[in-house]
Amino acid sequence: MATETEGFWPSTKSRVNVKREPLPDTFEVKVSRAAKNLCLFWRRRDDDALGILASRFELKRPVTVAHALAAASLLREIGEAGAVRLATRLERLCVTTPMVVTWRHDELPARVRRRETTKARQCTYKVEPHTGLKCKNPGAYLVDGTKGSFCELHARRTALRVERRKKKDAAGTTPTA
Repeated sequence: MATETEGFWPSTKSRVNVKREPLPDTFEVKVSRAAKNLCLFWRRRDDDALGILASRFELKRPVTVAHALAAASLLREIGEAGAVRLATRLERLCVTTPMVVTWRHDELPARVRRRETTKARQCTYKVEPHTGLKCKNPGAYLVDGTKGSFCELHARRTALRVERRKKKDAAGTTPTA
């Protein structure tokens, strides 16, 4: 498993004690077409919770957490293995894992400084180099050795890239004959 120092985010699947928070009952969840078809398969009547969930999906009406939990409860009452698997899938839609932000707790690199003006500028970091798509966040930071203004995340990345470039240039290149 990659560590955070390698530049990758660790997976939440390997952690056992991940705190999950329930979503409010009015929150809309995205149900897949396969889950909708399985709800139609397991329904007992047209007006039970499974039929209502599938009908709302087909009519392109929002499916809320309350609908998903009612359908999961009915599936658990059925008790067969496939129904329990679908109930688990629907219940998983109804909780969220809060993101733990770790990059704002450390100091900004020495090359990064905050802009003096309060004039809002867009971050100039290209998130897609082939199409030229830029970050949409406000650029409140400047990085010494580069042009443009950056959001906090991209200012950190740009500062690291400038440091690597300086170290590479300081090491020098060997002349070729």
